Amino acid sequence: MSEGAVADIGQGWHPDPSSSLSLHADAYTKKRWFDADQSAIISRSWLWICHSEKLRARGSFVAEAIAGQPILAIRGLDGELRAFYNVCQHRGH
Repeated sequence: MSEGAVADIGQGWHPDPSSSLSLHADAYTKKRWFDADQSAIISRSWLWICHSEKLRARGSFVAEAIAGQPILAIRGLDGELRAFYNVCQHRGH
């Protein structure tokens, strides 16, 4: 992603929210901006998968995909809450 492309997409942004405009429509509709968000923001952050109440019972689990990566959250039989992601495509399934 070039600096020029980033500058163009952000035209209208202002540090004062009352003077700021929305991003250019391409930021919401073009795949290249979606991919840029996925790699620069989503895949580099801790993200919420569910509330712990959903995993209250021992052995309960949630399987989701975040930034295209499969994530498994589980309440172990020992009562511990854990989350795993698939690191190895041929062994980690």
